[in-house]
Amino acid sequence: MQATVEEIGPCKKKISIEIGIDQVKEKLDEKFTEFLKTAQISGFRKGHVPRGLAEKRYGEEIQGEVQESLMSEALEETLEENKFAPIGTPHFDNISFEEDKPFTYEVTVSVKPTITLDNYKGIEATRPAAEVTESDVTERVDMLRRNQAQVVPVENKPVEADHHLLASFKILVDEEEILKRESAYLVPAEDLLFGLRYENLAKELVGKEVGDTVDLNITLPDTYPKEEVRGKEAIVQVTITDIKTLELPELNEEWAKSLDYDSVDDVRAAVERRLEGEKKAQADAEVENQVIEAILTASPFDIPEDIIEHELHHMVERRQMEMEAGGMPNEAIEEELEKLKSEQHEAQTKRFREFFLLDQIAEAERLFATESDVEERINLLAASRGQRPSEVRHQLEESDSISQLRSEIREEKTRAFLREHAKVTEAKAEPAEKAKPTAKKTTKKAATTKKAKTTKKKKEDS
Repeated sequence: MQATVEEIGPCKKKISIEIGIDQVKEKLDEKFTEFLKTAQISGFRKGHVPRGLAEKRYGEEIQGEVQESLMSEALEETLEENKFAPIGTPHFDNISFEEDKPFTYEVTVSVKPTITLDNYKGIEATRPAAEVTESDVTERVDMLRRNQAQVVPVENKPVEADHHLLASFKILVDEEEILKRESAYLVPAEDLLFGLRYENLAKELVGKEVGDTVDLNITLPDTYPKEEVRGKEAIVQVTITDIKTLELPELNEEWAKSLDYDSVDDVRAAVERRLEGEKKAQADAEVENQVIEAILTASPFDIPEDIIEHELHHMVERRQMEMEAGGMPNEAIEEELEKLKSEQHEAQTKRFREFFLLDQIAEAERLFATESDVEERINLLAASRGQRPSEVRHQLEESDSISQLRSEIREEKTRAFLREHAKVTEAKAEPAEKAKPTAKKTTKKAATTKKAKTTKKKKEDS
């Protein structure tokens, strides 16, 4: 067997292979001998079929098996001799398999990049401050309350920025109605006008009441479903039909017990612990990213373009299906997909460069996922899903995801290794203003009391 290797692109090889006549004949003889042992043809006993008859009836099929076997073996031998680590599926071309002639073919294959690493330990990095402030805790507690909030009607009050409105609307272009809805959802603070971006929407709606109609001028975006009105000036007529607000649960012991805690202080303590864990993980990730970026800058290397294109193809395919299901016009879909490919090419290139770098460091340091690591991760997944570990393992095995799990654990270990062997400087935390929930409540209560007294006095004067 003779093989010639040609570099035809970044991490891409074209291998021309020739297998001698004697090796081809030897392989054919092996296959036919093996076939004749069990061959059954009417008129002949099992194992006594003449080879000539077998070649006539099954020769093409057996030759195909021999061809595939020789191609696979020769390619594997060539890759091993040249120490190439293939990626993806090889592409075979110019296959010539003829009797009494050498078997020749070409194969194009993408291979792992060659990375020269001078040093990846002792890289300097700055660890961001990971302190949890009182206001951080308050904000997360308020988020928990918002998750349990109920939407309730607002009576005899005008619109506020964070109110939830029901409204009817119609869109006019050149005084022609192009869209109308009798009931739609709207939150002024979100600056979204029925799917259209509208800056400072709250400014236009705050203070309005049920029954009020507001005319809003807007330029329809280039992605608007109706192609003929894209980019045109339009008027959106909004009529408020109902005003609602989010009613948060009171910050008291009853609410704390609904979350399986004894008191609000216990909730805040648990939230603080959770935030500390999150901020530590974020700080660790930031150090790891700094180290990886420094290594990549010092050790540039090419990666196979094929794998980037393959990944982009699947991303574009998924996005196209989503947009088609949403009824977006073909022209708008094409524009969106081109934009997606342009934006994601650089991101995917960076992701694969990190992957190959971490993979090589893991090999050099003999980092891998042990069975104990896999078992621990499965137990964590089971706990988060409310399932038994055996059920989660079965699901992962059914979807062929165990190898992906091992890969994720290996990457995490490699990133942690780089962080632990880096020269890390701790960033100083900037003084943070502490939240004062008690003071805020007192102020709000005082303001409410003052307003009530003023209203009472006005009534008395009347």
